[in-house]
Amino acid sequence: MQAKQEALDLQLRANEVLEARVYERTRALEEVRHGLEAANAELMRLSTTDSLTQLANRRRFDRLLDEEIRRARRAGSPLSVLLADIDHFKRVNDSYGHPFGDECLRQVAAVLAAHCQRAGDVAARYGGEEFVVLLPGLDAEQAVALAESIRCTIAHLQLQHGEQPVALTISLGVATLTPSLAAPADLLAAADAALYQAKNAGRDQVALAAEVNAGEQTPTLNA
Repeated sequence: MQAKQEALDLQLRANEVLEARVYERTRALEEVRHGLEAANAELMRLSTTDSLTQLANRRRFDRLLDEEIRRARRAGSPLSVLLADIDHFKRVNDSYGHPFGDECLRQVAAVLAAHCQRAGDVAARYGGEEFVVLLPGLDAEQAVALAESIRCTIAHLQLQHGEQPVALTISLGVATLTPSLAAPADLLAAADAALYQAKNAGRDQVALAAEVNAGEQTPTLNA
């Protein structure tokens, strides 16, 4: 009986050791899994984020625009897009250098992000000194009002290069989803045409797009 009890105790201790090892191994595997998930999430964030401004990049914006257009069409809700371009940005870079130009881009990005506080709002750097904002649920009038607020805020930024104050302005084109502007390319083309209109009219202003036909060409902007 004593030998059997000793064998049973030995088996119990062996089971406890095995369970402890299994627990530790399971915990280690869970830590590795969580680490991989965090790393993958960070890689996804980096792949969809503009490194300079920390806004969404063009890849992410294009994907979200397509999703929001389909959602707006199903729900019958408004959807607007703002396309914005910093005025005379090449002159800023040439006069004050690219590091200061980068700071201007970050300042503009911060203004855009501050104006995108609702769920679904997305501000993105679309390339160079050009930005785009996705505004689900906003009609043309509301989007123009928001664009004007962005324009005014940027015009009042207190930028300095050394001791020299530097004025910065931005032009914005606004386009809203309509039956003839129901594809991403058409909506962006309309916003681009409105942006050109704002630039051509003297810059530092907001213009609302008229409807354009799919495939209609828009003029090339001069920053």
